[in-house]
Amino acid sequence: MVSNIPLSVEGLTLAGAPGAAVLAVQAPIDGDGLRHFMVAAAGGGLTLNVIADTATMPDLHHYIELLRASFDDLAAAAAMQTADSPNQEVAS
Repeated sequence: MVSNIPLSVEGLTLAGAPGAAVLAVQAPIDGDGLRHFMVAAAGGGLTLNVIADTATMPDLHHYIELLRASFDDLAAAAAMQTADSPNQEVAS
């Protein structure tokens, strides 16, 4: 699923208070047993939320461990790319 929810809180307000995070949640439906949502927070934080049907994903904790390891690998590769090419911008 692709969403139109912006991954930025910049300029968002509620009753005059500045936005702190953009949250997206929708339970798995219609046989869709696994969903991922990115959450953007003020200050540049980014969180990946995972929602799963336990019948589809019985070991969600292991899946999340694998995701964390993959993101760690991606961050390390991006850091090496930045070190090799300091003049090129790499998204973080």
